[in-house]
This record gives sequence, structure tokens and C-alpha cells, in this order.
Amino acid sequence: MKRNRFLTIEEINALGDYKKVRRNKILKILLFIFLTLIAIGMIVGGIFLVNLYGESNVGGILLIIFGGFFLMVLLCLSVVVFAQSKDNKYRDVLMVQAVKESFGKDAILNQKACISPLFLKETGISPLNIEKTNEQILVLIDEVLISLIDLKTINPLVKGGADFIGAVAQGGLAGVTYATINSIDGIVNKQTINNMFDGTVIVVPSLKKKVKGVVEIRTKNCFSPNSFLLENKNKFEVESLVATDRYNFYATDKEEGFYIVTPEIVDIFKDLDEFYKAGVVGVFKEDYLVIGINNFHLNVNKFYNDKNLSSKEMYFKIKDHLKVINEIINKLNLKGLK
Repeated sequence: MKRNRFLTIEEINALGDYKKVRRNKILKILLFIFLTLIAIGMIVGGIFLVNLYGESNVGGILLIIFGGFFLMVLLCLSVVVFAQSKDNKYRDVLMVQAVKESFGKDAILNQKACISPLFLKETGISPLNIEKTNEQILVLIDEVLISLIDLKTINPLVKGGADFIGAVAQGGLAGVTYATINSIDGIVNKQTINNMFDGTVIVVPSLKKKVKGVVEIRTKNCFSPNSFLLENKNKFEVESLVATDRYNFYATDKEEGFYIVTPEIVDIFKDLDEFYKAGVVGVFKEDYLVIGINNFHLNVNKFYNDKNLSSKEMYFKIKDHLKVINEIINKLNLKGLK
């Protein structure tokens, strides 16, 4: 539904909660059934009178005519009444409004992001392909267009199990041997459950600090503390002992790593860790920074599709949830990175 403006807070608060919306819907259904029974009763009564007193009975004919007309009107009205309730007609508007009020009027919501399945592998967050991409939010902060993408990688154990069954079905003992070798090879190459990513990535493009190689920061307690792009010989330490204890730092060129990982950058990741206890991963590559936050979802689609939430409740749920990540990206000090 197109509107020239968003709803005011007074208009939003005037909308009902789930219980009220559900109660109104039930009342509408019951009223429709009651009126339909009356219309059918009029038609049946008219037919009875015509059969009893003959076709010349005016009362019976009128009952049939008015009953039929009444039933047709009810059926036409039902399309309008039940197609879109007052609550549902604001759902799309309030979803977009919640996002824009959370991140600013320039924020853009894409409910179904379309990115390459190799995105996480190419950026260095996870070696696994993407299985599912949910919503994407574009946010303009300090003249930098940040992309927030909610996504999930494949489950290597499920895929490995499917490959194993297929190999056995097709190749017997040889298939079992082949599948087993592949499973071992997957473990050696870190294609394990520990590399699964199910959360949100933050993409910050057009950085002032361009990287010739790759620089990574990985929380030691996160889903994937070890780099799959770089080796142990590429590890380096920073001056802060606390940071060294908390993170693994990798760089193709260690001198470049020291140049990129400034105390300000370390502080940004400390702030991230305060919010996301499961740890985060940050990868500097070329002229962009990608931050992976596992187990944190944007949840816009989740709240939007939750039929147990009214439009008003959905609006407040989205705003409350996005408030957390909004506070984080505002701490990224983009002016310093740009």
C-alpha cells in the first residue's frame, strides 16, 4: 500500500495489539456467519412458502429475492472485509518505518538480499558457501553506505551426510571409501561445523586505508577463531596485551597489519565484543572492511512474518531489536576509517 507519509506515534498506538486484532477478526467472522445464515434462512423460507402456497405467493418470492440479494452483497463485502484488515494494511508501511527510524531516512530495506554464494569465502569470514540470505539493510553514516546482511552458510555435516549416502548408493564399498576420504579431507581443510556462520555481516566500503593483502581480526572465542586464508606464520601481535589475549591477528604483510590495526580499531572490536559475547570476525581486504557477527540476526523478516504479532507490536519489536546494532555501527568511527 502506498502512503504519502508514515504513521505518527499517536496513530501507531491507536492500532490494536494481537489479542485485540484477533478478537476483532473472530467477531467479524462470527457476524459474517450469522448474517449468512439469515440470508440462507430467508431463501429457504421463501422456497418453503412458494412450495406450500404456490408460485403466486408474493411473500415467498420476495423472501427468495431479498435473501439472494442479501447473500450476494455479503459475499462481495467479504472480499473487502477479509482481504486486508485495518491492522494488516499498515504492516508493510510500519516495517519500513521502523527501519528508517532506526537507521535514518536514507536507510533502505531489501527483504530478500541477492548476493553471491561465495561471498563469505571471498571476503574471508567463512570458507563455507551461503545457503540462505535473508534481509539486507543499507545505512548511510558519515557519508559511508554500510550494508547489513543477514545470512546463513550451508551445514557441512548435513551436506557431508548427503554426499556419503549418495556415494554409498552409487558405489557400494568403493563409494563408502570415497565418501570417507572426502570427509577426512573436509576436516583437514577446516570444512567443519566450526566454520558455520549464521548471523549478520557488516560491510563497510571505500575505506581510506587500502590493504594490499589481507588483514584479519578474529575473537579467540568466536565461531571461527583461525583464519582459513592465512597461516600461523601470518599471525602477529599488537602492543596491547589484553588485545593479544582476546584476538588472533593475521596479515599477509605484518607491517601492513600494524598499520591497519590501530588502537582505535582494537577499541571498535572491544565495543563489538561487549555486545556480542560469542565473538566477531573482521577482515580488511582491498578498500573495504567486513565484520561477521555470528548468532545475531536482523530479524526484520522474522517479526514481519510472525502472525502472533500485530502490526503495532511488530513495529516496536523491530525498533527495539535494531537499536542494538545501530548503537554498534555508530561506534565504528567511520570518519576515521574513510
